[in-house]
Amino acid sequence: MSLLWFNFSGRYFFTWSGDKSIVYARLSPGEEDSGGLVAEVHKLAFEKAEELKRDYVIIDGAPGIGCSATSSIVGVNYVVVVTEPTMSGLHDLKRIVETLKCLKREFGIVINKYDINSVVSREIEDYCLNEGLDLLGKIPFDETVVKASMECKSVITYESSPAAESIKKHSEDS
Repeated sequence: MSLLWFNFSGRYFFTWSGDKSIVYARLSPGEEDSGGLVAEVHKLAFEKAEELKRDYVIIDGAPGIGCSATSSIVGVNYVVVVTEPTMSGLHDLKRIVETLKCLKREFGIVINKYDINSVVSREIEDYCLNEGLDLLGKIPFDETVVKASMECKSVITYESSPAAESIKKHSEDS
């Protein structure tokens, strides 16, 4: 069963994937403001979680630091910030950290593709250390992630994946 709703900037859906319920959206072509659409998806996800008696909701939030990213954060208990080792990634990380502090949200940081730029990865690690931020882990660049996405599978189902091994290691350490 799938259900469909409309918003001024797109459509949003509720459906199932196996035993997992999913709420997602599609931004209409030419629309720039997805904050309202994100808010609607967020609201529906929490309503469905309550209706289905789910203990938690996982939100794959919008990238960046704009309105849609902030809408993804509102009302959540914990945020996992995923950054990449580029100068713009570091810049956006610092801005989203300030936003999270203002919103009084608990959070931790993951460096994705940490091995593509060791200099900026080290800067991110130093920033986390100097600011007392929780660095949850570092995931290496791995082409298996693209393959997993194309096959609609989780990367952790691939045994020879460096990214999967890193994720599994860090989740065991927690």
